[in-house]
Amino acid sequence: MSVTRSFRRQSVLAASVPVALLLAAACDPPRRKSGEEAKVPEAPPVAPATAIPAGGLPPRVVPTESEPAITGTGEDAYRAGRFKEAKVLLAAELASRPEDAGRFHLLGLAAWKSGDWRAAEKAFDRAIALEPRGVRSYLGAARVLLDLGRSQEALERVEHAVRLDSTSVDAIRVQARAQAKLGHVDDAVASYRRALLLDEQDVWTLNNLGVLYLDLGDPDAALGPLARAVQLRPESPVFQNNLGVALEQDGYPLAARRAFEAAVRADSGYAKAVANLQRIGAVVTDSTREGPLSLAKVADLFRLEIGMWRDSAVKLEPIDSVAPLRPDSTPPRF
Repeated sequence: MSVTRSFRRQSVLAASVPVALLLAAACDPPRRKSGEEAKVPEAPPVAPATAIPAGGLPPRVVPTESEPAITGTGEDAYRAGRFKEAKVLLAAELASRPEDAGRFHLLGLAAWKSGDWRAAEKAFDRAIALEPRGVRSYLGAARVLLDLGRSQEALERVEHAVRLDSTSVDAIRVQARAQAKLGHVDDAVASYRRALLLDEQDVWTLNNLGVLYLDLGDPDAALGPLARAVQLRPESPVFQNNLGVALEQDGYPLAARRAFEAAVRADSGYAKAVANLQRIGAVVTDSTREGPLSLAKVADLFRLEIGMWRDSAVKLEPIDSVAPLRPDSTPPRF
């Protein structure tokens, strides 16, 4: 399916320099013209830059405790980031409180964040059975199913969440992720736009839309939402890293290096950003030439683009494929 580029930047950006200047001994950049010679110094092979959508664990992987100390409550452990310990505590607490939907939901989160996706799926399904109109548990289940590679089931869960609450930005964002995973690209773009019309400052929707454009091989379109995400949350290592990927692929190696540097400053343990900075730092210096670029203007243009959707009647519409539930309707069994 074809996807219309979200905005144009001809009036702001000059023509990009050859992308061949970006990478040393890594895979050929997607924008290099046929027959164009890469004029870069040799460097050891390294992994190409990657971008990260919302929905997984934080950038720095949380260590797994081998022998957790069982103290306090499961909620206390969860809030402290001790997810494996929280999972053990919550499971024990539920033995005497088997009808506590909220605790099952928290168990699902703890299991998911400790990497036990099967236990997370069971916990979220139990929470749904106990609280059939609980949007958050449908979303938790959908995120786990996406991690398990079961995208169609994930879409079914999240579509039910959207039926329950058609104004939930979280639900529409996860719906877009599932649609993209299934190859329904136009639907995914439409869902991300719908989420941004509900909340134009939702940084994870901005990030995910940018990553989707990167996956489609369109870094120019990715720059707008990613620059806006960084403008709103410059301290995020994920957003800075993903912006760096878009800049690198769009022919702005020096700006890309600076974005990777910002990501590493925000989290020195973020392995993807560290690898990207090491790779690009080997070939890009302060004297590297590139076209003029103002990320602030790119971000502002994208913000205005969202306003144009609204002003030109590209507004929220009923979601045809997921009609709202009637109050007396019965949720599906999972």
